[in-house]
Amino acid sequence: MKTIITFIIAISVTITGFSESKDELIEKLIILNGVELQFNEGAEKILNQLMQSYEGKGKSYDSIKEIVRKHCNWKSWKPYYTSLLDETYTKKELESLIQYRTSIPPEIMKLSEKQVDIQVRYTFAQRKWVEEIQPLISDDIQKLPPTPAEELESYADKWNSWSEGEKRFYISGYKTGCEGAIAEFSRELKPKKEVLNKITKRVELNSHFQKLSGAVTDFYADPKNAEIPYIPAFYLVDAKLQGNDISEKLERARKRSSKTDPNRLSKDVRQP
Repeated sequence: MKTIITFIIAISVTITGFSESKDELIEKLIILNGVELQFNEGAEKILNQLMQSYEGKGKSYDSIKEIVRKHCNWKSWKPYYTSLLDETYTKKELESLIQYRTSIPPEIMKLSEKQVDIQVRYTFAQRKWVEEIQPLISDDIQKLPPTPAEELESYADKWNSWSEGEKRFYISGYKTGCEGAIAEFSRELKPKKEVLNKITKRVELNSHFQKLSGAVTDFYADPKNAEIPYIPAFYLVDAKLQGNDISEKLERARKRSSKTDPNRLSKDVRQP
């Protein structure tokens, strides 16, 4: 049946010399490409996705499904698809597409349709494969012996492994990010001046990144500070450079750091 339709359209194109309007050409292309059939085949997946959004709402499943079907159909989607074609292609481009489409032998078109089908099947198969191997990966990871605490790299070790340029780049990037966040906050939310000043004072680093870099290296030279994460360390060092007493905050930061915590590199980065 699809072959006959293609043949009829091909003859029509030859006879009329593409005298149709753009809307008529779009309709022809939709028929030639079997878009409605493709939509109907994929509609069940869309329907199931929509159903998941409304499950557990205290309503009848069948009633919800009926309502979803009422709105999720080709008649509802077609205007959007037609508009998409209209905005994408000129009338001349549509004519060329139809001419090309009608020149393709039916057996080749069937192969093309199978290629689309294999892509869909590939996606589902890969998803199923990932679901199957995830538990195996998790089990194997759980069987790994824990890394001894003494072998875990400290913040100080990591910091000292960087070049001076890398250290400065890291601090500079953090300072720039903070400044950008404050500017965005001020522009979008327009807070009161006292609120903005309080947040700025809390977030900004006042020292130049080059000076701060060297001071952080000195800070990590003390073994007691080796486990303190970078960001709290930056604020502690910055406060000290500004002439503030950091002894209380420093002691609190040291207590919060733990050599036995294997996740310490991802600890809370707020100021101590």
